Amino acid sequence: RRGGVAFDIPNAVDTPGGPPLSMGEAIASISANAPTWGDFTWIREQWRGPLLAKGVITVDDAKQAVDAGVDGIVVSNHGGRQLDGAPSSIAALPAIADAVGDRIEVWMDGGIRSGQDVLK
Repeated sequence: RRGGVAFDIPNAVDTPGGPPLSMGEAIASISANAPTWGDFTWIREQWRGPLLAKGVITVDDAKQAVDAGVDGIVVSNHGGRQLDGAPSSIAALPAIADAVGDRIEVWMDGGIRSGQDVLK
């Protein structure tokens, strides 16, 4: 209960064909099993709507996104707060746009939050 509002949060996550996982097990599984470009290919086969991949920061990943059938990418070091030394989105953008910009949409995510961001 928070602020007089009751929250109904299940303590297990159902898995297809397997036993339910505790929330801790589910979070650990998600953290240990990063998606692959093969997952994007599978999603594209199932979904005909717009498909974007966020977190692309290298030319190689941008090219793999094209091969996987995505409609666009979001150039982003979205873990930037935790990955203090990751390349900035703006630094990665030109090479990625040159490599794939005529085949898919290229967006950028990022922002300047501190003087340290400006120096980087």
